[in-house]
Amino acid sequence: MKRTFQQNDCIHAPHPAMQKALIDYAVSKGVPVFEGTIKELDCRHDSQIKSWPNLNFNKGELTGSCEDSNIEISQFYEYCDNWQACQPVEVKLNDSYTAKINAQHKTVTVGRQTFTAEKVIELAEKVKTELYKLIP
Repeated sequence: MKRTFQQNDCIHAPHPAMQKALIDYAVSKGVPVFEGTIKELDCRHDSQIKSWPNLNFNKGELTGSCEDSNIEISQFYEYCDNWQACQPVEVKLNDSYTAKINAQHKTVTVGRQTFTAEKVIELAEKVKTELYKLIP
Protein backbone atom coordinates (compact mmCIF):
# COMPACT_ATOMS: atom_id res chain seq x y z
CA MET A 1 0.00 0.00 0.00
CA LYS A 2 1.28 3.47 -0.85
CA ARG A 3 2.08 5.70 2.08
CA THR A 4 2.87 9.35 2.39
CA PHE A 5 3.71 11.57 5.34
CA GLN A 6 1.84 11.08 8.58
CA GLN A 7 1.70 13.43 11.56
CA ASN A 8 5.11 13.73 13.23
CA ASP A 9 7.14 11.86 10.60
CA CYS A 10 10.57 13.40 11.02
CA ILE A 11 13.82 13.18 9.02
CA HIS A 12 17.31 14.25 10.05
CA ALA A 13 18.96 16.79 7.74
CA PRO A 14 22.46 17.38 9.13
CA HIS A 15 23.28 20.55 7.18
CA PRO A 16 21.46 23.39 5.40
CA ALA A 17 22.33 22.14 1.89
CA MET A 18 20.64 18.80 2.59
CA GLN A 19 17.61 20.49 4.14
CA LYS A 20 17.32 22.72 1.08
CA ALA A 21 17.59 19.71 -1.27
CA LEU A 22 14.91 17.81 0.69
CA ILE A 23 12.59 20.82 0.75
CA ASP A 24 13.11 21.51 -2.96
CA TYR A 25 12.22 17.90 -3.76
CA ALA A 26 9.13 17.99 -1.52
CA VAL A 27 7.94 21.24 -3.14
CA SER A 28 8.47 19.77 -6.62
CA LYS A 29 6.14 16.90 -5.66
CA GLY A 30 3.45 19.21 -4.24
CA VAL A 31 4.08 18.54 -0.54
CA PRO A 32 3.10 21.61 1.55
CA VAL A 33 6.07 23.23 3.30
CA PHE A 34 5.68 25.82 6.04
CA GLU A 35 6.54 29.18 4.48
CA GLY A 36 8.76 30.20 7.40
CA THR A 37 10.90 27.10 6.99
CA ILE A 38 11.90 28.10 3.46
CA LYS A 39 12.62 31.72 4.50
CA GLU A 40 14.67 30.62 7.51
CA LEU A 41 16.67 28.14 5.46
CA ASP A 42 17.81 30.84 3.06
CA CYS A 43 19.48 32.82 5.88
CA ARG A 44 20.55 29.95 8.15
CA HIS A 45 24.17 29.23 9.03
CA ASP A 46 25.70 25.84 9.89
CA SER A 47 25.72 26.78 13.59
CA GLN A 48 21.97 27.55 13.51
CA ILE A 49 21.08 24.20 11.97
CA LYS A 50 21.84 22.59 15.35
CA SER A 51 18.63 24.14 16.75
CA TRP A 52 16.40 22.77 13.96
CA PRO A 53 18.34 19.89 12.36
CA ASN A 54 15.30 17.94 11.18
CA LEU A 55 12.22 18.30 9.02
CA ASN A 56 8.99 17.29 10.70
CA PHE A 57 5.58 16.72 9.07
CA ASN A 58 3.21 18.55 11.40
CA LYS A 59 -0.37 19.72 10.82
CA GLY A 60 -0.14 18.97 7.11
CA GLU A 61 3.16 20.73 6.39
CA LEU A 62 6.88 20.08 6.53
CA THR A 63 8.58 22.36 9.03
CA GLY A 64 11.91 22.69 10.85
CA SER A 65 12.12 20.58 13.97
CA CYS A 66 14.26 19.34 16.81
CA GLU A 67 12.17 16.14 17.15
CA ASP A 68 13.91 12.78 16.89
CA SER A 69 14.18 11.43 13.37
CA ASN A 70 11.99 8.40 12.68
CA ILE A 71 12.21 8.04 8.88
CA GLU A 72 15.12 7.54 6.49
CA ILE A 73 16.01 9.63 3.45
CA SER A 74 14.76 6.90 1.09
CA GLN A 75 11.39 6.96 2.90
CA PHE A 76 11.27 10.75 2.66
CA TYR A 77 11.61 10.56 -1.13
CA GLU A 78 9.07 7.72 -1.32
CA TYR A 79 6.54 9.71 0.75
CA CYS A 80 7.08 12.76 -1.48
CA ASP A 81 6.61 10.60 -4.60
CA ASN A 82 3.34 9.20 -3.19
CA TRP A 83 2.03 12.57 -2.03
CA GLN A 84 -0.47 13.22 -4.83
CA ALA A 85 -1.62 9.59 -5.10
CA CYS A 86 -2.38 9.41 -1.37
CA GLN A 87 -4.34 12.65 -1.13
CA PRO A 88 -8.09 12.44 -0.56
CA VAL A 89 -10.36 12.87 -3.56
CA GLU A 90 -13.03 15.50 -3.01
CA VAL A 91 -16.56 15.07 -4.36
CA LYS A 92 -18.96 18.02 -4.06
CA LEU A 93 -22.28 16.70 -2.76
CA ASN A 94 -24.14 20.02 -2.76
CA ASP A 95 -23.47 23.69 -1.97
CA SER A 96 -22.80 22.90 1.69
CA TYR A 97 -21.03 19.54 1.75
CA THR A 98 -18.03 17.90 0.16
CA ALA A 99 -17.09 14.26 0.65
CA LYS A 100 -13.38 13.59 1.08
CA ILE A 101 -12.52 10.06 0.00
CA ASN A 102 -9.23 8.85 1.43
CA ALA A 103 -8.18 5.69 -0.42
CA GLN A 104 -5.11 5.25 1.77
CA HIS A 105 -7.17 5.00 4.97
CA LYS A 106 -10.33 3.67 3.27
CA THR A 107 -12.52 6.38 4.77
CA VAL A 108 -15.04 8.97 3.60
CA THR A 109 -15.42 12.23 5.50
CA VAL A 110 -18.43 14.52 5.14
CA GLY A 111 -18.29 17.59 7.36
CA ARG A 112 -17.01 16.33 10.70
CA GLN A 113 -18.27 12.78 10.21
CA THR A 114 -15.85 10.08 9.03
CA PHE A 115 -17.10 6.70 7.80
CA THR A 116 -15.28 3.56 6.78
CA ALA A 117 -15.58 2.61 3.12
CA GLU A 118 -17.52 -0.50 4.16
CA LYS A 119 -20.09 1.62 6.03
CA VAL A 120 -20.54 3.93 3.01
CA ILE A 121 -21.09 0.92 0.73
CA GLU A 122 -23.61 -0.52 3.22
CA LEU A 123 -25.49 2.80 3.39
CA ALA A 124 -25.44 3.15 -0.41
CA GLU A 125 -26.99 -0.31 -0.76
CA LYS A 126 -29.75 0.62 1.72
CA VAL A 127 -30.47 3.85 -0.18
CA LYS A 128 -30.49 1.98 -3.49
CA THR A 129 -32.93 -0.61 -2.11
CA GLU A 130 -35.26 2.09 -0.79
CA LEU A 131 -35.12 4.04 -4.06
CA TYR A 132 -36.02 0.93 -6.09
CA LYS A 133 -39.13 0.53 -3.90
CA LEU A 134 -40.26 3.99 -5.05
CA ILE A 135 -39.92 3.21 -8.77
CA PRO A 136 -43.20 1.85 -10.20
